[in-house]
Amino acid sequence: MEDILDLDTPHILERRLQTMVKTKGLARTSKQARQCITHRHIAINKKRITIPSYIVKRDEEGKIGFDNRSAFVDAEHPERVAGKKEEKKEGVEVTTEISKKPEQKKVEESKKNEVIVPAQ
Repeated sequence: MEDILDLDTPHILERRLQTMVKTKGLARTSKQARQCITHRHIAINKKRITIPSYIVKRDEEGKIGFDNRSAFVDAEHPERVAGKKEEKKEGVEVTTEISKKPEQKKVEESKKNEVIVPAQ
């Protein structure tokens, strides 16, 4: 009984599905996590959950992911977090793209090296 009474507001807020989706890295922000949940992109143990305030049980934590019917299942989806990795180094936010294929990088590098000569 003491364990139940020992819970305080921060502990309960950390158990919400919205917070868990953000902490797991399935969404960049809390707002995006809430939107993913309400737009039916998130599932727990293959069961779609559409309530951001759903309290996640300890045994369900590892089973949170994208719903199989969601467009977010595709790793190349533009809104997936895997497309960009954000880091903070000494107070400066650095964003690096990590999902580009080697062919895309080569094409972008060759475009940088092109010299445009005006037509006469």
